[in-house]
Amino acid sequence: MATRNDITNIVAYIKLAFPNYNPIIEGGLTTIDVLEDLLGDVPNQELQLAVKACCLESGRAFAPSPGEIRGKVAGMRVKSTGLETGSAVWAECRESIVRMPAGNLSGGGSSPILDHPATRETLRRMGGFPQICLDIENGQESFTRSRFLKIYDEVVDSIRSEISEHPALTDYDNRALEEKTKADIKMLADKFGGRNR
Repeated sequence: MATRNDITNIVAYIKLAFPNYNPIIEGGLTTIDVLEDLLGDVPNQELQLAVKACCLESGRAFAPSPGEIRGKVAGMRVKSTGLETGSAVWAECRESIVRMPAGNLSGGGSSPILDHPATRETLRRMGGFPQICLDIENGQESFTRSRFLKIYDEVVDSIRSEISEHPALTDYDNRALEEKTKADIKMLADKFGGRNR
């Protein structure tokens, strides 16, 4: 995880890359305090790469925001998971259908793209290869492709959200769920426990 010193170095780096960047470094709440809170959970090496990637964006006139930096981190993490574009995944699925022996509706083999959890989840939501084959045979390939791309994008967006979410938000959600569960259990215990008295 990035330390306060790492964050200080990143602020200095951004200041050198963007002379118009004027971080607040003295006083009560500083830029370093805010960035440490919002980005301190990210490993330093990932954070440095994400900041560099943001700074290298063509046409960028202003320093990247914490959200943009987190977005770059998420993008790097997603890329490292082997996620492909929806079009590339559809092309691989379509090619797999072409390779299938007659009567085999389970897909024509295996590949890193077809074996990826995002692809498997998309295929599951679509009804699997049998349903896709039936849709194509019934002349609905264009519709099926559009539906596949939409579902694949939803699955990938879900993965991106999980990857980029700040741990404090996840902790808050978990605590809120735990408190609601306890309250629901107490309500049920009071409701049903009172009948037995």
